[in-house]
Amino acid sequence: MLDISMRGAGLLLVENIEEALTDVVLEIRTMDGSYGIALTGEVRHSSTADGQHRIGIEFVDLSPFEQLGLRAVLARRCALKE
Repeated sequence: MLDISMRGAGLLLVENIEEALTDVVLEIRTMDGSYGIALTGEVRHSSTADGQHRIGIEFVDLSPFEQLGLRAVLARRCALKE
């Protein structure tokens, strides 16, 4: 994962995808693996550079519970980076 926010995520794919991606389910975990959440998103950007495929995902229709879970993951990721 390149970046993540409350609105979406940027991913660098490790495998080449032959078909166009439109909808994805992304499982996000804290860096220590203690907490995770699965979110649905739509691919808003796709590019290939230097043989690597990058996609930008916008999270869609997040429930209040999913928003709370994502905030918890982001907070733990930030705390572990410090």
